[in-house]
Order: sequence, then structure tokens, then C-alpha cells
Amino acid sequence: MKKILCISIICFLGISFSSKCQTIPNGGFETWNLAVYYQNPVPYLSSNPNTFFDVPLGNVTRSTDSYTGSYAAHLQTVNTNGGLALGAIYFGDFASGGVNGGLPFVGHPDSVSAYFKFDIMPGDTAQTIIALKKNGAIIGLAMGHLTGTHPSYSKYSLPISWSDTAQSDTLAVMISCSNFNNPVLGSQLYIDNASFHQSANPYPNGDFENWNTVGNEEPDSWRTLNSLCNPLDLSVTKSTDSYEGTNSIKIKSVSILGGDTLGYITNGNFPTNNGVPSGGMPVALNPQKVSGYYKYIPVGADTAFAGIFLYRWNSLNQQAQLIDSMLVPLLPTASFAYFEIPISYNGWPLADTLNIAFTANNNINNVSYIGLGSTLYIDALQLTLNPLGINPNIEVNSAFEIYPNPSDDVFYIHHADFIQSVEIFDFNGKRINDFKLDTLGKNASLQLGNHAKGLYYVRINGDAGRKLMLK
Repeated sequence: MKKILCISIICFLGISFSSKCQTIPNGGFETWNLAVYYQNPVPYLSSNPNTFFDVPLGNVTRSTDSYTGSYAAHLQTVNTNGGLALGAIYFGDFASGGVNGGLPFVGHPDSVSAYFKFDIMPGDTAQTIIALKKNGAIIGLAMGHLTGTHPSYSKYSLPISWSDTAQSDTLAVMISCSNFNNPVLGSQLYIDNASFHQSANPYPNGDFENWNTVGNEEPDSWRTLNSLCNPLDLSVTKSTDSYEGTNSIKIKSVSILGGDTLGYITNGNFPTNNGVPSGGMPVALNPQKVSGYYKYIPVGADTAFAGIFLYRWNSLNQQAQLIDSMLVPLLPTASFAYFEIPISYNGWPLADTLNIAFTANNNINNVSYIGLGSTLYIDALQLTLNPLGINPNIEVNSAFEIYPNPSDDVFYIHHADFIQSVEIFDFNGKRINDFKLDTLGKNASLQLGNHAKGLYYVRINGDAGRKLMLK
């Protein structure tokens, strides 16, 4: 039995179709989940906030490969979009000018020890600093280094050098698996059973059994910057101040890790290297607009923005291609107001991915972030799709003939104008044939070759550069 290929000669321009809607996943922000970003050993901070976006759960993890008890700490130097990131745990601020802060600790230990196993890359050095302070000044100090590979746990001890016989009041610690200034990818170490000697007070959580989980309630199907925020001042939270339903999303510009002031969400991936958001939700047809309701309370001369970014996967270079985008400013309003983000593209091939993004402050125009605390509420998002094939920019010329239609392989085209080239697309918008005609003329024959039976689309390019989309 012969396969049947069909190219319909119905032109879509001028034919009335009703727009279609597609649901935006969690567009009403009703569903939220507890997202775990990483864990830190109590009472330490760690390098995890710098790495967990690129490395699941970060580069400091709770390991069951312990010397005693249930857990040890595992530190690794990893690659991130921002470059190499060493694994480190610490409390206190180890700045170039000295050591600031730390934990309350009263004592005068003569040494500190811990069990380590490690694999430190050639040219790299793991580092440990123990600082004991009195009234803000360092009076006791221990520093150690590890190099090479040691595959099983061994005890390492460091003497503490004292400049005063007084009892300390503060303890600061820094432990890393790489050199602070020149880390090497792949270096790693495990630490367990840290302890002080000749001390009335123990080393804090020296057995690494106690860990804090760092995470927040996140909106399903959306990404936020909460992981980079102070847990007491999150950028994105669930709000019962809604336009419809129970919840809306509240986006506030806050100070985040790295010093920026941002309030940002997207249904895909955040921009990198000053680019635009990528990824997002699949779309069945070209979007016409995204609409919804918002209210906005800025701080100072701030502006919120809503944006959509339209993509199509390019099978030739195996990359997502940005087709079109639109940014809409959201002006101040104390009560929920309607907004639309229109998009002009309605061509062929069809888009396949839509990224939706909102920012609570003006980080669009490369200005200083002046709106610390600016707050944006979003609710009741809807997506409206264009009817298939409508494009007011495509010129129509009905003086043509395609026959036989349907056919089992070969089609003939007669056009009133000269035909320069013909392109054939499948139903998903993938170009499957591109016929370049060496001899100008008004007639062409097309042999589609080994393609499955079904519906195909034709674009005819004539001598005046006109394009015609047929079904």
C-alpha cells in the first residue's frame, strides 16, 4: 500500500479562528512545596550557597562515610558557572584584615585534633585555621595543612599557640579542602571527631552529628532566588492577599548573596552572563499573550517588569533559539489590576517553549538597584495562543496550483510568478526539504522522498521575495 502525503492548499490568512488557551502550570500560585537546598553542620556556615545551583545539595554534604557515629562532613572543590568553588565550613569572618566574629567559647585548650581522610589534587592544599579570641583580639591560633592522598581516616593534631594566659571568649574556625586563593578541581576531604584537649568546654558539634536543613517553601513550577537570601528576609513568599483563589505570589526585592538587590521569579532558568531567561513551559501553538493580575508597591522610583521569552529548538545546532520577547513595565497600584504581555511573533516554524519572568525592581535597564523592599504580587496568570497558521505579515497570492493533492510522493506546483525556492515543513515546524531551483520558472516538481504519510506545509519564495504559507 502506498503512503499518502497531503499538502492542503487552504491559506489561513483572512479566515476567522478563535484563539485558544493553554494552562500555565501553577499560574494561580496555589500549590507550594518545601524545597531543600542543602545542609550545613551546626553551627557552621558553608560554601553551599555558592554552589548548589550547579551541584545538587552543594559541595559540603553530610556523609555516612564516618569515622564514628552516623555522619561526617564531606568537602569538595567543584566547577560552577562562576568558576571553581572550594568546599569550606566556617564560623567567624576570615577577612584579609583579621578574624571577625565567631561563636562564644570560654577556654584555653592546648591543642585541637580531628580525624581526616582526603584526596587533595597535585598543587593544592587543604587548610585549617582555629582562632581563639579575647575582647576581639586573637590570643590563641592553630593552623594546619593537608596535601596528597590518604584514603582512610587518621587522627591529625595541631598545637594552639597562645599569646595570653587568659581564657578565650570567642572561637572562629575555617576548614577547606583547597587553597583559599588557588583551588584545584577535584580536591576533597572528610572530617569527623574534632575535639579540644585540656579544655573545660568541648569543640562545637565535633562529631558532626547535628546538621541544619536549609530550604524554603517554593511555588511549584517556578524558580526563585530564595536560596541566596537571608532566611529571615526571603525574596519570594506565599501570600493570602490574592486576586482569586487562596494564594498569590509575593515578590520582594531584597539583598542577596553577592551584593545585588533583586526580587525575581521565572518558570524556566535564570539569566546567565547578562543574557535572558531560558527554558520554561512547552507550548502547543504560538502564544498571543500572557495575562494576569498584579499589584505593586515600589520603594522610591522603582519599576517592576513582566516578561515573556519565546524559544524554538534548533535541531541543526542543537540549541534553543530565542524567537521573540516582550517586557512590560508594571506601574504602582495598591489593588490588583489587570495586565497583558503581548507577543508579536506568529510565524513558522512554531515556537515550542515559553519562559515567563517577573522582577519586582528595575534590574532591566542596567541601573543601580534603588528599590530595596519593592514588592510585587502576581496572580491568576493565563496564556492565550494564536490560531494555527495566522500571520498578517505573510503575503498571499492565490495564483497557484498544487497537484495531485494528496499524493504518494511527487507534487507539481504552478505559480503565476517565478518560483525561486520551495521549503517543506512537517506538522511540528521542522524543515524537511529545501528545494533551490537553478532555473527560474513558473513550474516546479517536488519529490518529498522517504517521509511518513501525513500533513505537510509549503512555503514558496518567488522572484519578489514574497512568502506564502500553505496547508
